[in-house]
Amino acid sequence: MKERAAAWNWDEISDRCDEWVASQITELAEEIHTILGNIEQGKAAAAAAERSQVAMGLAQTLSVHKRIAYESENDLWDLVADAMGGRYGELQRKALAQDEISLKDSLAAAMQLFVIAAAETHAFLGEDQQGVVDRASELASDRLDGDATGATV
Repeated sequence: MKERAAAWNWDEISDRCDEWVASQITELAEEIHTILGNIEQGKAAAAAAERSQVAMGLAQTLSVHKRIAYESENDLWDLVADAMGGRYGELQRKALAQDEISLKDSLAAAMQLFVIAAAETHAFLGEDQQGVVDRASELASDRLDGDATGATV
């Protein structure tokens, strides 16, 4: 069993991984709609909870997309940030409210993470999934261009 485990690689399940990633990104698109709805309704706690789900879900999803194996979820966040590069780590810290940050800015960071992840995984999405994910990305981007998250939260 030890030899088999040592010989294992992501190629054995690559297609299934890509399908799972597409499914997860599509599900997270719904959370973007929920965040925006909560912002519009002034439901700060609900928006914060959804923000956390998006940030956590993206890390798990992108770890499979980037084929990152990790022993502990405690390492997941740093491994994904390193693999994604660019501003991803900074945005992840903000989305997880790791530093002192306003709710408005952490919500904006979570939506930016989603937009990045959606673009990164777009090639794996089916046509229906692309429509769902593209719409959520568009709404998130519009909100970010408008005033980060709106003034109500």
